[in-house]
Amino acid sequence: MFTVIALKAYYLKHPNSIMKYLDIKSWNRKEHFKFFNQYEEPFFGITLEVDCTKAYQKAKESGSSFFIYYLHKSLQAVNEIEAFRYRIDAQDRVIINDTINAGATINRQDGTFGFSYIDYNASYEIFEANAKIEIERVQKSNELIPAPSDDVVFSPPSHGSILQLFHIQEVLK
Repeated sequence: MFTVIALKAYYLKHPNSIMKYLDIKSWNRKEHFKFFNQYEEPFFGITLEVDCTKAYQKAKESGSSFFIYYLHKSLQAVNEIEAFRYRIDAQDRVIINDTINAGATINRQDGTFGFSYIDYNASYEIFEANAKIEIERVQKSNELIPAPSDDVVFSPPSHGSILQLFHIQEVLK
């Protein structure tokens, strides 16, 4: 089974995150940061096709939702890599967040969708319980309910093959 996963990191701070800054002066990526930070959107995002056969089977064998399972595993990977937890604040400082959470699009029975905000938890059982509560809340609403901070945005799996690469845009801020 293949699914399309869209990941795009936004430089917004989670309201409960601990503020820890990277020392840019001694950072080996300082020159890269200075160059790319001149752009309006100094980040890359990617949409790619991933073979999720084993993950799908594991989710189904355990009685879990594949969407919640792959969401948790994706966030687990993001949170394990420090560079994926970097965000740029309004003063052009690099924040090292302790945790990155998810903003996910949730489909509704009437063909519309709403936005959710799901906090990451290393425990799959806790994450799954919280995700189910948030999904139900969004599905019972008729509003878009934008999340307070989309750390990583996830779109529901598609049945087509739509691949995109988001890249830096507009030369200067």
